[in-house]
Amino acid sequence: MSRSTIWQNKLVRKSVIFLFWAAIWEVAALCVHTDLILAGPVESLLALLRLVRSSEFWITIFDSCARIFSGFFFAFLTGAVLGTLSYRFSLIRQFLSPLIGVMKAVPVASFVVFALVLVRSSGLTF
Repeated sequence: MSRSTIWQNKLVRKSVIFLFWAAIWEVAALCVHTDLILAGPVESLLALLRLVRSSEFWITIFDSCARIFSGFFFAFLTGAVLGTLSYRFSLIRQFLSPLIGVMKAVPVASFVVFALVLVRSSGLTF
């Protein structure tokens, strides 16, 4: 196989790219010197393998997924109802227009921070 044929192999190319970024990650972790700030890829993989064996990890994963899906469903349902009502009734459209304008102008990260401030720490999954 010629060099270009090997490099054209998708698996080889993706593996080299992955190893490149893993090496960058490891170098950055070594520069920081603190696993609490930035753990390296090996430490992270070992921690993940340790967590996967505990039932609490899977309960937390399931709980987080359930919250995400229920939030998505609630947002979809609310958006569909309000969108339909706004289409049918101009008064509702005019009522919601300033709110939608603010939501378009403010970055999504701000809503996340605002939601974290509103939610009690007992509601977070840490």
